[in-house]
Amino acid sequence: MMIGTRLLKLRKEHRFSQTEVAARIGVCQSTYCAWESDRATPSARHYSSLAALFGLDLQELIVTDSALDLPLRNTAPLPLVGLSPMFQDDLIHAQRETIALQKYRIEHLETENENMRQQLITAGKLAGSTLIFITSFLNFISLLIEPISELIVTC
Repeated sequence: MMIGTRLLKLRKEHRFSQTEVAARIGVCQSTYCAWESDRATPSARHYSSLAALFGLDLQELIVTDSALDLPLRNTAPLPLVGLSPMFQDDLIHAQRETIALQKYRIEHLETENENMRQQLITAGKLAGSTLIFITSFLNFISLLIEPISELIVTC
């Protein structure tokens, strides 16, 4: 299967327009259209962005089983033997960018998780302080009500 056919199939499966895909990966719509029609091919960086957009790893996007027309899964890493050195370098660079992006996402999620944990702790302390205040206020009110109720009873 040619990459253009693969991109078309994935785009339709995800119900994206060409314009949406192009915007999400940072190219103009005409560039993406040229990829789908096999008039041009994406750079390694764009392959990486496309794979991430469609929820695939780079190998699943590039390598397919033509007999079944399905992406290969759980296979050995994409061999670099036979590829031009420039394309090898682009693939390696794209994989490094993908790894860096995933590390950034993990760090961001860890930071967000810690922030939410701190907010919950603060909210718990605030709720505890509020409960103590309400209890104290009710005790104060009950102290005020006692003499008033004695006055009412004596009258």
